Amino acid sequence: MNSLEKKIQILENVNTSETITKLAAKLYLSQPYVSRLLKEMETEYGLTLVDRQDKPISLTNAGRIVLNDLRQIQNAQIQMNQNLANLQRISSHEITIVLNSSICEADIVDLTTDLIDHFPQIKFNFIINGMKPREVDLINKNIDILIGPKWNNQLFDIKFVELNQLALLIPPSCSLYQPGRLYCPFSENNLTVLNNINYVEANDNAYLQKRVNHFLADNCIRINKLATVSSIRLATKLAIREKATTITTDKIVQHALGERGDYNLMLFPKSALNLEVAISMRRDATEEVQVAYNYLYEQLRKLPLTEN
Repeated sequence: MNSLEKKIQILENVNTSETITKLAAKLYLSQPYVSRLLKEMETEYGLTLVDRQDKPISLTNAGRIVLNDLRQIQNAQIQMNQNLANLQRISSHEITIVLNSSICEADIVDLTTDLIDHFPQIKFNFIINGMKPREVDLINKNIDILIGPKWNNQLFDIKFVELNQLALLIPPSCSLYQPGRLYCPFSENNLTVLNNINYVEANDNAYLQKRVNHFLADNCIRINKLATVSSIRLATKLAIREKATTITTDKIVQHALGERGDYNLMLFPKSALNLEVAISMRRDATEEVQVAYNYLYEQLRKLPLTEN
């Protein structure tokens, strides 16, 4: 903790302490140290910051103003450090891209290698399942491009891409399973046989999972949630291992199954559920980021869709 942080911490806790001694104990500091730091501040600013005459002690009006000003200085320092980090990253021609896990591994490899080959002068930092992106990460330019959930923010440029139809993984233990084929027909009339089926949930796309949950509830399907994992791909792999079900896409599940043929996929009609992914960046992004963003969007649009 630096000197500024200590000053702020001490002043913030004055009004909740009866004496300087108790203030010091609350902050796990020695009483002489706290008294000395307060005296140094009062000498530096030429003002009395703490009223020590009465108990409990309290901040003077000057103390409240100084505390507020110190907080503003601290916030300015934090913002400056963030700006410097962003400038250093921009000057090194590095673009950070977060890719949503609903894209299959093969397509991610194709997208990343194509981007690297097309822009050899730019250094890319790809994050795949390594973080759950937050809106503030895009706002603060900790990431430059996001392929994943949509945030309604006027700071962002947002384009939509429909990647895949969603599918329900049907294990051989389910009566809907049909051996010798990959796909089984979708019918709302027979979905009730899925009641109490073991289910693995992916939490990397909260909006998508809410839509799935509403769909299951609307069709009176009660699931037995085995686990919640970080991505659709991981949920698919775990569901296959546990002979459970999950919401996935045909490309993801075929990659996970490999040569195995002991699962079916029930493709949801696009009118019921489909997987629409947003690609987002800040509107004031650098020219390099904007060029990479538009190129990525065009490549995403070329990814093949699943057909019934």
